[in-house]
This record gives sequence, structure tokens and C-alpha cells, in this order.
Amino acid sequence: MTTLDQDRLAEGLREQGAAFGLAVAGGDPEAKVPTCPEWRLRVLTGHAGQATRWAAGLVRAAGTPLPVPDPLDALPGAPDAWASWLRDGAEDLITAVRTAAPPAPPSGPSTGRCRRCSGCAGCCATPPSTTMTRRPPPARPTRSPTTSRPT
Repeated sequence: MTTLDQDRLAEGLREQGAAFGLAVAGGDPEAKVPTCPEWRLRVLTGHAGQATRWAAGLVRAAGTPLPVPDPLDALPGAPDAWASWLRDGAEDLITAVRTAAPPAPPSGPSTGRCRRCSGCAGCCATPPSTTMTRRPPPARPTRSPTTSRPT
């Protein structure tokens, strides 16, 4: 099932990928990136396309960690093909998200308490099937308009 969030993700990936593709298409692969002079345009372009492909792999791996790729290993191809290479990476991620299985619910024994809680009778001790009400915050001392000391 397609959701509005997936549609917005797809739209954003396509828009941003196309804009970046137009900006770098046909560029000098050895040109320095002004905001990151130690990087060359080929490395930045490769990194951008590599990131969407890596993200698509993460979605397909369904929770299995994947090694973070090295930007210097990306091979975006010839500069006149960069725009289509970037577009293909965005489409790969869009397809991965749209075809991914929904996440499985957590399984296994549970105490009904979160890790930040040491057994208080507050947020975590309430079974999820009941309605939980918040406790009011502790009263704070009030300040007098003429003094800075609590009253």
C-alpha cells in the first residue's frame, strides 16, 4: 500500500536528485567542491548516488546492518551520465521503500517496563491495554513580583 509519506519521499528524492544531477552533469570530475575542497566533484557525485543505493540496501536488508560505503569507492561513471546514475539510485531507493515488508511487531518476553524506568508506578508499570493518565508535575515555588526568592 502506498502512503502519502512514501509519495512525498519519492517526490523529494526525484526533485533533489534531478536538481543535483543538473548541477553536476558534464562537470569536471577533478573540480574541487567549494564547500569541501578536499573532495572532488566525482567523489561528491559518487557519494550522493552511493548513499541512495546504500539506503535501498538497508531497507531490503530489513534490519541487518550493512557496512557504510567509502565515498572514494563510488563509481558514478562518465560525467555526462551522472544525472541518470543519480536518478537510478533514487529510483532504487523508492522501489525498495515501496516494496518493503512492514516491520514485524516486537516479540519475546517483556516486563512492560522501559529501560529508563527502575520500577516506578508511573509510565511503564501501566499495561498497554489500559488508559494511562499523566501525573501532574510537582508544584513549583512561585516568585513574588518584587523579589527573586521563592515564596
